[in-house]
Amino acid sequence: MLALSTLSPLGITGCLVAEAPEYGSPQRSPIFMFNVKPNTGSLQELNRMQVSVPFGATVRSEDAGEQIVATFFFDYKHADERSDSWVLPPLTIEQDRDITFHVTPSRDFQETNTCHTITLMVTHLSSWDQIAKRFKGPPEDLASATWFISVNDEGITLVKDCPTASTESPQ
Repeated sequence: MLALSTLSPLGITGCLVAEAPEYGSPQRSPIFMFNVKPNTGSLQELNRMQVSVPFGATVRSEDAGEQIVATFFFDYKHADERSDSWVLPPLTIEQDRDITFHVTPSRDFQETNTCHTITLMVTHLSSWDQIAKRFKGPPEDLASATWFISVNDEGITLVKDCPTASTESPQ
């Protein structure tokens, strides 16, 4: 007859179950931007016959209960700057948020044979000046993408015709 003490090292195992760790309240993270479409590395050629062209990106952040602001700028920091903003509900870092803006060339651009920029900025609400429509927070709380847009019904607009820092309006 086998003694119980000889079986215990062979077949009886156990584990200790520790209590769940305390993580505390969620901490706000920077906003991460990915899946930027269309490609920001090439000139986007549009004409006024196009109905609608989507521009956007996917973002992810731990918002810790704070709303985020997504703003699309036409010709950011230039004389004819325009923008559209949305305040979006807070999400967690595990949740993707797709942000898309549809550009309608005949509505959004009055002139042809021109080059423009479209800039998407996404930040937490506390980092955004809603009156001046400007980012005011720490640099790590801003995600952005800029597209260069050629609006030309007759031919090609050259990149050299696009807005640059040298053509910005004084602030």
